[in-house]
This record gives sequence, structure tokens and C-alpha cells, in this order.
Amino acid sequence: MIRLFTVLLLMMIAVAAFAQDRCIYFSEYVEGAGSDAAFEIYNATGEDIDLSLVVIDLLIDSSPSEVLTLTLSGVLQNGDVYVVAHPDADAAILMITDMTSEVCSFDGNDVLRLSHDGTIVDMLGVPEDDSVWGADTVLRRLVTICCGNVVFDSAGEWAVYPIGSWDSLGEHTTNCEVVAGDHRSWSGVKSDFW
Repeated sequence: MIRLFTVLLLMMIAVAAFAQDRCIYFSEYVEGAGSDAAFEIYNATGEDIDLSLVVIDLLIDSSPSEVLTLTLSGVLQNGDVYVVAHPDADAAILMITDMTSEVCSFDGNDVLRLSHDGTIVDMLGVPEDDSVWGADTVLRRLVTICCGNVVFDSAGEWAVYPIGSWDSLGEHTTNCEVVAGDHRSWSGVKSDFW
């Protein structure tokens, strides 16, 4: 019985750690005229994150064989956002940008993939499906979404806004309560075992 309890406890700890990794996610996506392209990442892990462990991949035309990679740097505080924009984006976007990168050369049929500590935790678009899903638009993650999703769900997780609606870029609101060290606040991890 003790062995079974130990195995269950270890499995729950692993699930909780995975869920915590997934709670850094894309919270806004901007694709507009010219080079007006940016994305925002939100930290809902309950702890500050070392951004050197965060990698963004741009799968050009959704192809896994054509990839631009960006490794971030610095620290992203719990409950804060990090904005990456194209170097030639509109001045209003650049004013709130933490970093510029050519990885923001997307045009609506590409895939953005977010990894934390080697694990894919969120995705915009569908690999190997180059249909246009995000051209000339702004997508904002719904306030009810608490963690990333490796299966892109545009209808169930995102609100769509017209081109140029980047007034909330640089901030994110969520209804999810995240308390540092409290595994019960992580979406999807609640369990009778806790």
C-alpha cells in the first residue's frame, strides 16, 4: 500500500510540474500591415521564470523543416508579460516591446511554438497545415484560459480583434488565480488527491 501511495504521489508531482511549465503561454498575437507583428507571453506559473529557458520557434509556412528560433533572456515575473515584436513594427508597438526579433516575420499561415525548459507548452497555428488562420488580425487569449495548449484552438481560447487593435499589448488579464507554490491553483491539476 505504501508503494502504491508513493507511486501515486510521484505521478502527481510530475503532473503538477508539467502543468506549471505549461502555464507560461501566448496571451496576445498581432499580425497587421507591413511589419506590424508581435506576440505577448504571460507567466501564470506562480513563480518568476528564467527566460533563458524559453524558446520561441517560428515554423515558416507551418513547415517543421523551416524554423527560425529565438531564445529569450532575462526574468519574467509571475503575473507579468513579455512582448516580442518585429524590428520594423509600428512605433506604438515598439514602445511596449521587451525585445525585437525577425521571428516576428510571420504572415498568418505560420506556426509559433513556445517551449519552456525543452518542453513545448503552447502553440499558435497547426504544424504542416499552411492554411491562413492569423492574417491581418489581433488575437487575445480569453481570460478563462490559465495555461498553454499544444493543440491550437482558435475558437475556444482566443478573442479576435481587427487589425490595429493592439491597445492591450503589454498587459494581460486572467480570471485564473495563481499562488506561488500552491499546486491547487494550476488549471487542470486540481484533484481529489491534493
